[in-house]
Amino acid sequence: MAHIVFDWLVENQLLVSALLLCFIILERFFLKFLTANFVYNLASIIPLALVLANLPSTMKPFQSDYVGYYLVKPNINFVNDIGFTWLNLYLLVVGILLLTIFALHHRYLNNLQLIPMEFEQRKEILIDSPIYISSSVNTPMVVGIFTSKLILPVDYKQQFTLNEISLIVEHESIHMRRKDNLANVVFLIGTIFVWFNPLAWLAYASFRRLQELSCDQKVLENKTREQQVLYSKALIACAANAPTRLMTYSHYGDKKMMLQRLTSIKRNN
Repeated sequence: MAHIVFDWLVENQLLVSALLLCFIILERFFLKFLTANFVYNLASIIPLALVLANLPSTMKPFQSDYVGYYLVKPNINFVNDIGFTWLNLYLLVVGILLLTIFALHHRYLNNLQLIPMEFEQRKEILIDSPIYISSSVNTPMVVGIFTSKLILPVDYKQQFTLNEISLIVEHESIHMRRKDNLANVVFLIGTIFVWFNPLAWLAYASFRRLQELSCDQKVLENKTREQQVLYSKALIACAANAPTRLMTYSHYGDKKMMLQRLTSIKRNN
C-alpha cells in the first residue's frame, strides 16, 4: 500500500508543483489586485484539482485522448525498479517529521496551565465565549484542532488597551469560526507527505500569511480609521512577542510578515 501511495505522489508532482507555484505567485505578487481572503480560499482548489485529475476517465467532465497522450509520468516504477531504498527513506523522513511536530505541540499544550477567565472580565472585552489565561503565552492565540480555546497572556491588560484587546479577540474569534487550526493541520500534513518538494514548504508559508491577512481584512471591515490604527499598534505588540517555531496554531509572524500585514491594512484603507 505504501509503495502505491509513493508512486502516486511521484506521478502527480508536476501537477502539484504547478498548483503550488501559482498559489505562491498569487500571494507574493498579486495581493495588490486580489483580496487576501480571495487568494486564501483558492487553496481549496489544490486538493480539488488533484481529485479531478485522478478521476477514472469515464467520470472526468472533459475527456480527451490527447491529454492522456501528453501526460508526463515517470518512465520507471520507483519501487519495483529501484527497490525499497527510496521508499524507506521517504517513509523515515515522513515519520520523523510527524513525530517531531506531534511531540512539540503535545509538550506545548501541557505547559499552558490554562485558567478560565471570569465572566466579568469577559464582559469588558465584549465577548461571551470562554476565554483562558496562561502565563506560558506572550500573545493572544487560539489552541485546539476540533475544539478551540481562546487564550490570553496573564499581562494582557499591560500589553493592550481595552479597545485593542477587543479587536485582537475579534481576530482570534474569526480563526475559531473558520476552523483555521484544522486547516493548518491538513495543509501541514500534506506538506510533510511531499517534504521533498520545496514548493510545498513555500506554499505552506504563503498559506499561513494569507490566513492572517484575510483575518485582518475581515476584522477591519467597516472599522473607523482610529480603530485601524489601534489594531495596527496591537499587531506590532503581538509580533514582538510571537513564537517563531513551526506550529499549526495561528501566530502573528515575524517582522517581514508584520510589515506585509501593516502594508495591506494601509492599502485596503
